[in-house]
Amino acid sequence: MNKETASPILVDNSEVTSEVTFIPDASDGEIEMTFTFDARSLGESSIVVFEYLYKNGIEITTHTDINDEDQTVIIKTPKIGTFAALKATGKQEAVVDDWVTIVDTISFTGLIPGKSYYLNGKLMDKSTGEVIISGGKEVTSFLEFVPYAPDGEVEMTFNFSVDDLEGQETVVFENLYRNNIEIATHADLNDSSQIVTLIKPPSLPKTGEISSFNLLHSSITIVTMLIALIVVLIVASIIILLYYLRYNSNTLIERDAHTIVDELISDSKDEE
Repeated sequence: MNKETASPILVDNSEVTSEVTFIPDASDGEIEMTFTFDARSLGESSIVVFEYLYKNGIEITTHTDINDEDQTVIIKTPKIGTFAALKATGKQEAVVDDWVTIVDTISFTGLIPGKSYYLNGKLMDKSTGEVIISGGKEVTSFLEFVPYAPDGEVEMTFNFSVDDLEGQETVVFENLYRNNIEIATHADLNDSSQIVTLIKPPSLPKTGEISSFNLLHSSITIVTMLIALIVVLIVASIIILLYYLRYNSNTLIERDAHTIVDELISDSKDEE
């Protein structure tokens, strides 16, 4: 029974039931009943076991207390979350031009300690939603582990070449399995914790090729140098002109002074 709704648990639209026939060896004793079912569709829930005892097709006693803790089993659905980053820097964005390694840290909850699990991861292109191809192969990773506690974390690595990539946002998808059955997944193209942005450096122009940017840059440099040269020439011309005018002015003043002295001497001689 579902404790919250007090209604029978349904799996694939069928009630989860069990039945056992027994012959007691004494008036008091105990027996076991088992319920086997796929609980993945139930989510986290509290399940309460109800029992009915019959003899000759007649119900003679029951145990149907929805609040009895001894009859209650709490089901926790395994969950995983991830944080992906570049191994070299620990950051989620970088300029790369060769091989790169992404480390995905997977946190898990609700696992059974001592049981074997495995993770299957793949790298997705955020813009297309398709698996990233490098060297003609899908970029994937695999990890098998045995948890020692219900909650914890493990790491997976993705090592690949970016030669075939144009520089893009990559998203790490993870699927958790037990006994070859998928029990949890983390596959959200818009989850920022799963996104690693790879930026390829700009390619250099080939020999004999000049990009329009470089051509424009060269033209601007030449014009700037010509302007600077013209300014220098103008400033030099002004300095030379000022020096020339000053020199000529001093010469004229000296000539006028000599002329006046000569005239005074000449006038003095005439008077004598």
